[in-house]
Amino acid sequence: MTAKNHCRVWSSSDGGVTWRRVRPGTNDGIAAVRFADAQHGWLLAGPALETRNGGKTWRAQKTVAAWWTDVVLRDRKVGWAVGSQFKGFSEEAGVILGTRDGGRNWTRQLVIKAASLASVESVPGSAQAAP
Repeated sequence: MTAKNHCRVWSSSDGGVTWRRVRPGTNDGIAAVRFADAQHGWLLAGPALETRNGGKTWRAQKTVAAWWTDVVLRDRKVGWAVGSQFKGFSEEAGVILGTRDGGRNWTRQLVIKAASLASVESVPGSAQAAP
């Protein structure tokens, strides 16, 4: 699955030979699309959207971040996300969130005042502690 051109999402189920347009139900620009496996993934477009059927349908997730920028998935249950929270128009804080239940619940793990966080990555072979 790939994201391009102002919230246009395209999916291929045959290794990229053919592509079909997927409509995730948001008009926001896309920051990231990540899948834990062929069925379970997240699309970050301001709010976070989740799919459990390979991108056929998407639903909004309830989170504590106002704007998501990246997510990394250890498996379909455990993951971390980064984004920004805003208080008014001038106070911004970067936030790291974690989930242990496939994104049904996200908890703040770190808040950095006067910052924004753009990406997160899991390093192969590193400690794999759950959020």
